[in-house]
Amino acid sequence: MMTREDILRELELLPVWQLRVPLPSQAEIVRAELPQIEPAITLPEQLKAEGLLTENILESEPVNSEQEALLVELKSGLAVTLEPQAAVPQLFTHIASEDDDWLFVMPDAALRPDEALLFQNICKAIRIKTKPAETSKHTLDALKNMRPKLLIAMGEVTAQAMLQSTATLDDLRGTPKKYQGIALVATYDLAHLLQNSQDKAKAWDDFCVAMQFLQDMSL
Repeated sequence: MMTREDILRELELLPVWQLRVPLPSQAEIVRAELPQIEPAITLPEQLKAEGLLTENILESEPVNSEQEALLVELKSGLAVTLEPQAAVPQLFTHIASEDDDWLFVMPDAALRPDEALLFQNICKAIRIKTKPAETSKHTLDALKNMRPKLLIAMGEVTAQAMLQSTATLDDLRGTPKKYQGIALVATYDLAHLLQNSQDKAKAWDDFCVAMQFLQDMSL
């Protein structure tokens, strides 16, 4: 019967080599491959180690009068910078009818010739004459003294500002609203009507609502 050694010799696997030092275990290999992690050092600790930070950095060195004045100035300037900026008043253009019954309010912009012509045709259609246009950041405040019978808010931005609403113009149209006790009818602005002729019929409906409101007031 052949021994294990005879079989290895027949297979030309002898002599059997043995390691003088035994192979490391799998656990030892894993530990050797893991990187050595040093304890984390926070930024304040690192600054202290480098001598850049003391326990009370503002008191580490004496501050002379000039430095103190500079610190006060910087602090005051920072405070001013961080204060919320006041809202910039919205500019509006308003055009009143000669009898002061109507007041058209629209976004601030010089009327282009085609816009001026369209507005003139609207006024002819509703049979009113108007005064020269005026532009002011105090337009909405001035309404308290002007007291027209009817306001026409032209454009979504104008209507939203006057009604303190975020609703779309389509939602604000249709029925008279109230602004400081004055009736208000919202409609499209002139630029929109020139670019979207299909909405001119809707705008005419708005002016019909306005005329009907004034007629009912006079009864």
